[in-house]
Amino acid sequence: MNIQINEKYRIISDSLNIIIQHLPEPKEGNEPTWKSISFHRTLEQAITWLFDREIRLSEANEIHKLMECITDARNTLTSALSRSTEVYSA
Repeated sequence: MNIQINEKYRIISDSLNIIIQHLPEPKEGNEPTWKSISFHRTLEQAITWLFDREIRLSEANEIHKLMECITDARNTLTSALSRSTEVYSA
């Protein structure tokens, strides 16, 4: 499995885990390298963790900004999973 969520995150898997990886800004002169940041037993757990992370890292200071962040995170994950489903069903 290799599902690109956006330019910052992707979900991959090995024989035991669903893994969320993050692509941090590279240091000057270095190539960008994906870093594994979270390991899960199921895809549902991984998606929930990533959704919660985006909410926790938001800088929302008003409820309507938090609601926008929630909507953006939901749309990003839904879109990425829809694209992935289309590829595997073709």
